[in-house]
Amino acid sequence: MLYYNILIVILRGDIMWRTSTAFLFLISTNLSTYQIAQAQDIELPSLIVSASPLESQLDETFASISLLSEEEIDRVPARSIGDILFTEPGVISSTFSPGSSRPIIRGLDNFRVGILENGIASHDVSALSEDHAIPIDHLSAKTIEIIRGPATLRWGSQAIGGVVNITNNRIPTAIPGGKYKYLEVEGAYTSVDEAGDGGFQFGLGSGNIAIHADAFKRRGSDYDTPQGKQEGTSYDFKGGAFGTSLILDNGYIGASYSGVSALYFIPGEEAAERDLRIDMEQRKFNSEGEYRFNDGTLAAVKYWFGYTDYEHDEIARDEMTNELGVGSTFKNQQYEARTEILHNPFTTGLGDIKGAIGFQYGFRDLSASGEGGELLSPSETVNFAAYIFEELQATEKTKFQFAARIEQVEIDGAAAEFPSFVFMNEPEAEPASRNFTPYSVSVAGLHQFSNGIVGRLSGQYVERAPDVLELFAKGPHEATETFEIGDPNLNKEKAYAVEIGLKKTTGPLRFDGSVFYTSFNGYIFKNFTGNSCEEGAGCVAGTGEELTQINYAQNDAEFYGFEISGSYDLTQFANGTIGIDGQYDFVRAKFEDGTNVPRITPQRLGAGLYYTSSDIFARVGVLHALRQDDVAVNETATEGYTLLNAEINYTMQLDPVGDSTPEFTISLKGDNLLDDEIRNHVSFKKEDVLLRGRNIMLRGKLKIN
Repeated sequence: MLYYNILIVILRGDIMWRTSTAFLFLISTNLSTYQIAQAQDIELPSLIVSASPLESQLDETFASISLLSEEEIDRVPARSIGDILFTEPGVISSTFSPGSSRPIIRGLDNFRVGILENGIASHDVSALSEDHAIPIDHLSAKTIEIIRGPATLRWGSQAIGGVVNITNNRIPTAIPGGKYKYLEVEGAYTSVDEAGDGGFQFGLGSGNIAIHADAFKRRGSDYDTPQGKQEGTSYDFKGGAFGTSLILDNGYIGASYSGVSALYFIPGEEAAERDLRIDMEQRKFNSEGEYRFNDGTLAAVKYWFGYTDYEHDEIARDEMTNELGVGSTFKNQQYEARTEILHNPFTTGLGDIKGAIGFQYGFRDLSASGEGGELLSPSETVNFAAYIFEELQATEKTKFQFAARIEQVEIDGAAAEFPSFVFMNEPEAEPASRNFTPYSVSVAGLHQFSNGIVGRLSGQYVERAPDVLELFAKGPHEATETFEIGDPNLNKEKAYAVEIGLKKTTGPLRFDGSVFYTSFNGYIFKNFTGNSCEEGAGCVAGTGEELTQINYAQNDAEFYGFEISGSYDLTQFANGTIGIDGQYDFVRAKFEDGTNVPRITPQRLGAGLYYTSSDIFARVGVLHALRQDDVAVNETATEGYTLLNAEINYTMQLDPVGDSTPEFTISLKGDNLLDDEIRNHVSFKKEDVLLRGRNIMLRGKLKIN
């Protein structure tokens, strides 16, 4: 009972605990290495029918993919998906606020990074602005997958930079052994913001019916930094979901309904003075199913469907009346449907070929009112796509893959014609419509070398249609303190990319490394003009006004970089393993004239020492980000920082309950032991907002399966 009482206390968030020392948290290194793999021969995976959205139609090893397990997710004192991925090689996050932090992959963000839940887009407005939250909480997550390269063609041109897919059990896909039951309860407390979070999820079923339910709540105050409290960083999130499925011998069909509500503040000097906050609510219905054929040409058919109703209010204190009021309201209603048809292998002179064809449809109704209406007029976006994946087994150790996609995108909105970037009166918007037909192709090869090493080589040509904000932005955006000007004449963004990688997942030495190069034709970016604006009064040359002026522009650019992570088991000790790990990543991005692309991640280098056994995991590590002085025009350099981190996790087996054995894990961890001043170079508010200082987290988790 002691362990259950501890967990209840954690969930209530009543732990009033302080200490001057810290145990630090894990720097995740995208290896899933800390659940030490047993050495064994590797077989190249193949295209299979699976419950996982990412394994149904393609071989994951063709792509550059990082997989975070449930245990690794639990180890990070995170407020958002972006927090969890902040230290992953090749990935950082925008860290705009604890409530809103979006992943940035290899220097690419927003409209180039897709956020998915079980293979369906998140259908939010987080890509429109860094202050908008991703309404997917990680407490229910089983894995987080980061996909880069050709595999992203399944999700369209808006995933040109990569995909982050959060998987959970909200739509059950099976009843193993005829039974389906589990219960998980967890909670955590963090000292840096006196925050508590808690959640539960359970599943049960019999016969061919399975159900799942989960709920969570997360709340925190303004966090501490080496310079004191960072105002405007408190938050309050809550949500839950219910799902059910009919499980058949040859497939399943299921659906889930989920909701998220949040109230979170925006940091920064101007935002704090006005008590700027966002009140957000999302309701979402998802469905998916699969039917597997016993024989014949077709192997399986699978579908995904999602509908979302999203709304948030941006609330601030009026400077004249000193009363709170809604300044902007953003609404988004979105549908998405996707189906894939797999065919069984057939033999050719080159080898066996198997693969899939897919179709995708999407509709989005986006509107903004109040000050948000000054930024963007109501718009509708319709897209339809068809794609194909085919895999050739050339030899026992060599495979090739081909993929292609074509889309039709229509965007209806309203555009304003700005005569110049210096003006007194903002122009009126007129109805406007754009149509695009992006197409993409990719080829990849995979070869198994000796000692369990797998090499990959891929090349792709990808086109992306501009998003509605890039085309039709026309006014002030107070949360980011910018005045944004779109270009209704933007062309498709085109990219030529190549990547070489090596990966080893078994044995005492494990690693994953990639070298990549991407050449953009017509790269769309936020160009800081050097001018400034006053809401309702126009824009002037130079600085001085409260809003920084940016315009969406196009220029040819090239991105290249390298990322590697690895671990090595040094020795066996006390029924466990002691090992070391490390990581390094960098990305460089330049325009064709030699100037730098803005807001690019600095180089980062990390190393750690870990111990793992059947019931204990402990680690001490350091991650250092170098000074970023490869800056764009009108951008300033950012000093480096050092994160010194450690953690310890202990898992115990409790007394059996019926035919189940409960498992309780308690974790003590912290981050930023040196209490270093951390400014994130990619953040729009790096000058005003420091990241969290020294922090301690206590977490407990009970699992009954």
